[in-house]
Amino acid sequence: MTSIDVWFHVIRSGTTVSQGNVPEAWLDDQMLALNTAFGDSTAGAKTRFNFVKRGVTRTTNATWFNVTQFSAAETAMKQALRQGGNTTLNVYIADLPGTLLGWATFPYELANLDGPVRDGVVIDYNTLPGGAEANYNEGLTAVHEIGHWLGLYHPWQGGCFIGDEVDDTPAMDGAALGCPAQTLNSCPTMLGNDPVRNYMGYTYDTCMWEFTAGQVSRMTSLYTSQRGGTLGTTNGYIYEGLWDLEINPDIHGGAYDSDTPNQPVQVRAYWDGPAGSGATYTQVTANEPNAYINDIYGIPGNHGFTITVPMALRDVQQHTVYIYALDSSGVGPMTLLMHGQLWFSIDPF
Repeated sequence: MTSIDVWFHVIRSGTTVSQGNVPEAWLDDQMLALNTAFGDSTAGAKTRFNFVKRGVTRTTNATWFNVTQFSAAETAMKQALRQGGNTTLNVYIADLPGTLLGWATFPYELANLDGPVRDGVVIDYNTLPGGAEANYNEGLTAVHEIGHWLGLYHPWQGGCFIGDEVDDTPAMDGAALGCPAQTLNSCPTMLGNDPVRNYMGYTYDTCMWEFTAGQVSRMTSLYTSQRGGTLGTTNGYIYEGLWDLEINPDIHGGAYDSDTPNQPVQVRAYWDGPAGSGATYTQVTANEPNAYINDIYGIPGNHGFTITVPMALRDVQQHTVYIYALDSSGVGPMTLLMHGQLWFSIDPF
């Protein structure tokens, strides 16, 4: 898995939700939607990406709140707020005009003179989980736009005979709206029905749930070749933890390195801040028996771990933990594990 840092830039015209001042819980739910879409292989292909909320900015600016694409306001907003480099995802949240839900830049645009400044994703605040955009308020507008940010086109790109440069998305003549039947076929002379459940379409949030293996391959390739990213080799899952009981101090999971699957990896839990933020961490070795992780990933051997919350954090206050795996070399990129960002509040005992 490869962790991508995310910065949310909340643009508002005032202090109320209707003025764009969205609650932190909406942003956390958006993160959950991202990691579910990019990490869940139950309906489609699982990607190698996991997203970590690095920070949030809040800016009161009525002009930026009503930003339009390619405008001077967009340039000024991004110049002022952008964080990180080409592999950092900047998400700008505003009140977009008309029925527009969002837009994004593509990796190839980084080569343009103003590419790094314009880089990022812009979404309407009502598309966040909890927002008021009917049928498009479960966080999948961001999933769609991040697909563009990672290099994907719409499945109907160029119509029936040109395509989206992905071999396993069937041809499609135009966007499908609403929640159409999966038997829809706008290119009857081409193989396959329209991919109306694909995240890169325009259907309702409740009616899209997959990337294809070809789309995953394209995103992975362009992340390294055009964004200059490095792919992590570790994978893993938090399957039992702080959501079980309010007083439960243990987190259980499993992790392995795909390059050396039989060699235990190190796992770090950063307390009250992600890696790189200066937060303290607890490190353990993933060498416990773990039938669950063996079944999910099909990797033999001992890959389980247990992390215990320090006594100092069992103080009834809300805390956050970010759980990463290090590759077996110890020098490669750390990977945030699936469900590896947890919020907890534990009574002292």
